[in-house]
Amino acid sequence: PAQWLLMIDDDIIPAVGRPNFTRTVCRLPNTVKDVCLQRHVIHRLVGSGKTLIGGAYFGRQPGGRLMCDLEHYTKAARNHEDRVVKCKWLGTGCMLVHRKVFEDIQRHFPELQPKDPQIPFDFFRPLGNGVGEDISFCHRASKANHDPHIDLGLPVYHVGYYTYGGGTL
Repeated sequence: PAQWLLMIDDDIIPAVGRPNFTRTVCRLPNTVKDVCLQRHVIHRLVGSGKTLIGGAYFGRQPGGRLMCDLEHYTKAARNHEDRVVKCKWLGTGCMLVHRKVFEDIQRHFPELQPKDPQIPFDFFRPLGNGVGEDISFCHRASKANHDPHIDLGLPVYHVGYYTYGGGTL
C-alpha cells in the first residue's frame, strides 16, 4: 500500500527543481532567487521527516494571508526562509500526509466511520462553527499525535488572475 498522499490543488504550482520552468509558468520577478526554485516539492516534504507537512502558500488575492495559523511567519514565507516550523493547521492546497496519520485518525476518531461500508472514512469532516476541512483534518491529526508542520522555504504559488506567493502579489 502507498505510504504517502500528496495533495496539490489545481490552482497551486509548487517548485519542482526547475527554476526557468517555474519562473516562466508563474511569471515570477527576478527577485525570486534560483536557489529557492531549485527545491523540489516531493524531495523537500518527504525529506523533512514529518508525517504531516505542507508548503507555504498564500490566499488568492493581493497581500493574501499565509494559509496556516502562523501569520507572523508571513515575511519568512514570502522570502522562502529555509525552515520548517510546527503549526496548528495549514491548508491542504500543498500538503503531504503519511499513511500513519490516516491510520491513527481512524483509531482516535471511530465516530467518523460511516454506517454504510461503501462510504469512505470521513477524515475531513468539518468540526463545525465555521471550521473548514483543512483545519479540522489538522486538528484531528494533532490529537492523533501528528503535529502539522509548514515548510517556509518551499516556493509554492497560488495562481488565478495573478500569481500569489513569495516575491509576488
